[in-house]
Amino acid sequence: MLIIFTIGVGLAAQNAAVARRERERGLKKCPYCRGLLNPEAYVCRFCSRELIGEPRRAELN
Repeated sequence: MLIIFTIGVGLAAQNAAVARRERERGLKKCPYCRGLLNPEAYVCRFCSRELIGEPRRAELN
């Protein structure tokens, strides 16, 4: 039982560290599949859905 608790605490700490690195790198999450994306993305590379409210490249020019 102690081993399982120790593993669970270790995984929670690892998840917190990954989330902190994501914020530091400026990544954002897709609202549909939760995949990590470049903040400039307007289409998710994982689920191919268009991100709501994101300008298209053609609109930027």
